[in-house]
Amino acid sequence: MFVVEKVTYKVSEDNPEWTVAHRLAWIDSSVFGFGHAIKAFGLDRFKKNCGKMTGGFNYVLAHMFPATASLINPNFAQLTLDMNNFDEPMTKLSHAAEDLQHSFQDKAEKMKDAAKKATDLAKKKAYAACQPNQS
Repeated sequence: MFVVEKVTYKVSEDNPEWTVAHRLAWIDSSVFGFGHAIKAFGLDRFKKNCGKMTGGFNYVLAHMFPATASLINPNFAQLTLDMNNFDEPMTKLSHAAEDLQHSFQDKAEKMKDAAKKATDLAKKKAYAACQPNQS
């Protein structure tokens, strides 16, 4: 799975002193048979992380330009960042990725087993067809 994100910054039409960020994302997967499920998973994760991304972006801007941030929104001037909370979402994401990988491995094993059984059955039928009737 890969994600391409594009952010375009432009001057606001309402107020030329403001900047507007327009975010776009493309999610794609080339895994045969599971592409749609992986894309849906990626889209869901992207939606969940957009709020965190915006909060982090506002945090950086508030600390780079504290005077401007306090004029726009007094809460921005008081933003604090707890670095310990960054590990939790990554842990959840890695667990979700591991679960997805195990699910794919389980499905692959089941498909291999079914193919092996079908091969064995076909060999038995072919062998039986080649043998004269033994009565």
